[in-house]
Amino acid sequence: MTAVAEQLPVDEAFHTDIYQPNIHSIEVKWQIANGYQLDPSSITSNQSQAKIHLNGVNTTLHDQDYFIKSAKAVISEINPNTPLTLTYQGCKGSEACYPPQTISLSSTTTLLTLLGFLAAGFMMALTPCSLPMVPIILSIISQSSHRRPILLYGTGVVLALTLIGLTIGLLGQSLNILLHTPLIVILFASCLLLLAKFSWT
Repeated sequence: MTAVAEQLPVDEAFHTDIYQPNIHSIEVKWQIANGYQLDPSSITSNQSQAKIHLNGVNTTLHDQDYFIKSAKAVISEINPNTPLTLTYQGCKGSEACYPPQTISLSSTTTLLTLLGFLAAGFMMALTPCSLPMVPIILSIISQSSHRRPILLYGTGVVLALTLIGLTIGLLGQSLNILLHTPLIVILFASCLLLLAKFSWT
């Protein structure tokens, strides 16, 4: 097909949102402008082992399945150590199609990313919830004449936070759903009420 004047830019015709619930899956959502359609058969990944699940298919006047309002692709079984790209193609009705579009969904860990996490860790030490730990840490340092207790304390904190972060990352959206169940909400509320009661006694 030939190009048609007054086509929207591709990022406006097919607005893309990317969400990664865990390290082995990624969700890509498209909001499609009126008069435009996305060809589901064009959605492919560069990782052969990855599985792509599509939903939101609607039927156009061409008696073919197209995404015409919104679409979502869930890419699972991805390799987090390999860059992941997704290719798709959209059209403006039956007039013209855009060239295939490729979006980068993930990349391998770089030194800059690691330095970014390190900087974020130092910034977290300045947050109000971390300040109560400062007297505890200073007391441990001042009461110890050897480096070993300090190293053990630091290693324990790093390992605990790392395990918590990995667990939350692997659970992804399922943890969010679990924390919003009525039973968990009631348990948290009960704990807060008990803490408030003891603080007044």
